[in-house]
Amino acid sequence: MATTAVWTESADVVARCKSLVAQGVASTVSVPSTAPTSVATRLTRVGLSWNALSTLQKQALLWDHGLVQTDATTYTQVYTSCESDGVGRAMASIGLTKAEVAAAGVALATCPASTGNYARQDIGSFPLKLTKCAVPLKSAFTSNASVWSQDALGATRPFDLRVYQHTATSGAIMAIHATSAGGADTSTTTSIGSCPSTPGGLAIPCAIYSTAVVASGSGSGTAPKWCVPPTSDAMTSWLLEVRAAIKTAAPGASSSSTAAIVLGVLLGLVLLAGGGYWFFFVRKPRKKKRRTNDAPGFLGNAFLRHKNQRPEPEEEDSYERQLQEMNVGTAAASLKLNAFEHDPFLFSRRLPYGAVTCHRILSKGAYGEVWIGSFRGKEVAIKKILHAKRHDTFELECFTEEIRIMAALDHPHIVHLIGFAWDTLTNLCAVTEYLAKGDVTGYLVANMDLNWDAKLRLAVGTARALAYLHGRSPAIIHRDLKSKNILVSDTGEAKLSDFGISRTRVADETMTVGVGTVYWTAPEVLLGQKYTEQVDIYSFGVVLCELDTHRAPYADMQEVAQMAIAQRVATHQFRPPFSAKCPKLVKDLADRCMAQDPSARPNAQEIVDLIELWKGWKQA
Repeated sequence: MATTAVWTESADVVARCKSLVAQGVASTVSVPSTAPTSVATRLTRVGLSWNALSTLQKQALLWDHGLVQTDATTYTQVYTSCESDGVGRAMASIGLTKAEVAAAGVALATCPASTGNYARQDIGSFPLKLTKCAVPLKSAFTSNASVWSQDALGATRPFDLRVYQHTATSGAIMAIHATSAGGADTSTTTSIGSCPSTPGGLAIPCAIYSTAVVASGSGSGTAPKWCVPPTSDAMTSWLLEVRAAIKTAAPGASSSSTAAIVLGVLLGLVLLAGGGYWFFFVRKPRKKKRRTNDAPGFLGNAFLRHKNQRPEPEEEDSYERQLQEMNVGTAAASLKLNAFEHDPFLFSRRLPYGAVTCHRILSKGAYGEVWIGSFRGKEVAIKKILHAKRHDTFELECFTEEIRIMAALDHPHIVHLIGFAWDTLTNLCAVTEYLAKGDVTGYLVANMDLNWDAKLRLAVGTARALAYLHGRSPAIIHRDLKSKNILVSDTGEAKLSDFGISRTRVADETMTVGVGTVYWTAPEVLLGQKYTEQVDIYSFGVVLCELDTHRAPYADMQEVAQMAIAQRVATHQFRPPFSAKCPKLVKDLADRCMAQDPSARPNAQEIVDLIELWKGWKQA
């Protein structure tokens, strides 16, 4: 009886349909053969088709859009009372409670049902001032029954939803009735003042949409203004679950045997450990390649806590003299550097070296340093290779490739490359826009009360940048996505930075890309497997965790070795924990992004569409 009571006065059709599906209940009610336009658009944005849904899921989706049947083949738009922000009331909240109805002086009858007694409007008019919905006066269904009733169907019976025009009450009024699907139901044919022999479901009174003012003598005053109801997060979440289930059930999606998985994981970890040993202790320092780009992002990570001072002048001068004395043709020694130096496309982005001035260092990493400086009177960020690395041809090649990638990108959520400058290639520097708010890591620490609207703006901006990168041909994989590499504009928008290990890194580096950023690294990378741009989607899921907790992932596990956490991540035994206050939709999205199977993760554009769908945002 407790479960039944949940639906006694609830208009949450989405939750009720989902409950029926969970109980294994099927429905045979009539639904449109094709989705209405607004529904079809929503399904397209989440990657589903109308035919992929069950009848109950279709019924819930139609209700969520405020679409209710008015004859055998027609559905009408239900409007709901506008809230103070100009947005309509959700369809789940258009029902009226017994307390609300009784307080307005409506006479009520108590009627029996197998589910227990329920209340139903007795003889008398119904005040329009109570209505929270309105529908056009064009229904083929008519009734002289009660316009308000509690539910008497119970929690396990499917139902049909129809709009009825009521004629027995003083003043025109409409009502949405839930009637028994495929069974006897006299709730809409039993006249007001009597109890139906076969009870039905909820009855919700609605005003007539074409009537702006309540008729004189019908109860009171002016009817509220009406709005199209907003779609619900709950329905969106259910659609995502349906889509994920379809992907999981797709041919070829079945996993290997447990033994094979364990063997593969162990072999991958052995290779990873062996590769790490060779990387750190066997290979000569001059020959080693980057594990990851530990250098700060293009905007300099201005709020990094570990700042380093500029080299002493004597050391710097000595080093510059050494470079001049070497007088080697660096570009001539490398085909990549030679191609960079003579690339006609890049030539247009070259800046006069003398016009670029460094003022003070912002941050320094293992391979590069970022300065705040100026270019022709404008404050900029300037990235350079560390002095000790400038003679390393490989490091120069990596830096030129980063510049080449940045020069080809033009997107509002990617840090803008103003240009690059050098007098010799060993003094190469990249000049970008400077954003004083720094990176998301520092921004979250400085703004502990940041709300989810602001956080989701950062998230959707990052996803837009990824969608742009992944949509290019060939796709660009960022490979080092984390909050430190997402920077914040003056208006609170995300700007993706640091392309130091993007796309063009060689195969042996894919095994070690997680070193230093292992907590953001996808399982397939940890296991040394081939990977696609979906590794960025996994990292995005971890970034959502950072946005939720304002902390690095696994921040409470500092006593656990990084390799141990990597092992748990690789075997899908472990994912970063979220806070109890994290919105369910955000947590659900993060879980999908961090799926063990890369094909089960959404792509970047899907993420953009979903967040925009939740928030009603559209990029200008």
